[in-house]
This record gives sequence, C-alpha cells and structure tokens, in this order.
Amino acid sequence: FRFVDSGAPGSTGDAGVWNTSSAKRMIENREWLVGHERMVKNKIIKPFLVADSAFALSQHVIKCYDTHTPTYEEFNLNYSVIRTRRVVENAFGHLKGRWSVLVHNELNDPVFAARVGMVCCALHNVAKKAKAPSLPPPIGALGFYNHCGRPDQARATEGAESVRRALALHVAEVNGVQPVVYNVEQYRAVLMGPVGRM
Repeated sequence: FRFVDSGAPGSTGDAGVWNTSSAKRMIENREWLVGHERMVKNKIIKPFLVADSAFALSQHVIKCYDTHTPTYEEFNLNYSVIRTRRVVENAFGHLKGRWSVLVHNELNDPVFAARVGMVCCALHNVAKKAKAPSLPPPIGALGFYNHCGRPDQARATEGAESVRRALALHVAEVNGVQPVVYNVEQYRAVLMGPVGRM
C-alpha cells in the first residue's frame, strides 16, 4: 500500500473520499506521480490511477468505457483496467486475510478504527516485504463488484477523453484481445473441443 487515507465517514463514497484527499491534490499539483510521461498515439500520457465508474474521468484517473457494445479499442482498454483493478481488490483481500480485525469491524470509535486501518496497512507492507504468509480472506469479506463499477455518474475533466482514447488505441494494438462473443454454439464448440473436454 503506497498511500492510505483512512478516517472518512462510512457513508462517504469512494469518489467523495478521493475528491477531498491529499493524494488527489498532490497529483493535480504535480507533487506526486511526476515524470515518466510517455507519448502514446501523439498524446502525452502522464502516470495515472485506474478507478471504477463512480470516479470522474481525468488525465490522472482512467476508468472503463461505459457501454454494452464497446469497440475493439474500448474493449481492450476496459479489459486492461479491469485486470489492473483486480490486483487492487486482491491486495485488500490479502490485507483482510492477514488482519481479521478489518473484517469483523467491531471497532466503535471512528478515530481509533482509522488508526487501526493505517497500522494494519503499514504492518501488511512489512509482512509482505518479509514474505510472511497471509490467510485467504473469509468468505464474503470482499463482496463482488461488476467489471466496471456503478453506472457512470461522474463528469470527465477537460482533455481526459482524449487521453483515454489514446490509451485505448495503444492497448488494443499491444494486447489485441478480441471481445467475447455471446453465442451458445461457439461456447459449446470451445467446451467440447480438445481443451474443454472432460
């Protein structure tokens, strides 16, 4: 865990926490995630974070395209964003597996609970560096999210869509993942083929 912001009220959504966080301010003021810009499809791409659709699209926050019929490029960007977000979700699963106090949530004092969360993240980093094993998270501890998050409610900032489009073109060129075809006969052919046969 590189940046932990603990202590917002439980009713505050992720995007609300982000909008008031020092991390967002530091990124926008170019105090953090500076350098490593790359030219991609004639567009300068700065380091960015990936997020679900509750967050506003910006040059520093990239999220999935919210469409049921993505183009080839949109599909590839969504695929990459989803895979990256899964790494983050897995990190939280390992954190909860290592520190059960985060799962049972029996801490009544919000200030103390925020401090416990910060300490658990710090100790998790130390344990991870020492290659200490962690238990899998308890069943139901992570919850389930759809692949791109909640319906798009946040407004994109200026220039963000062109950054996302350049990334989509680049990722499609590099990954070349084909969209899944929802056709029962094609699934049957795969399942009954040499790999899928049981």
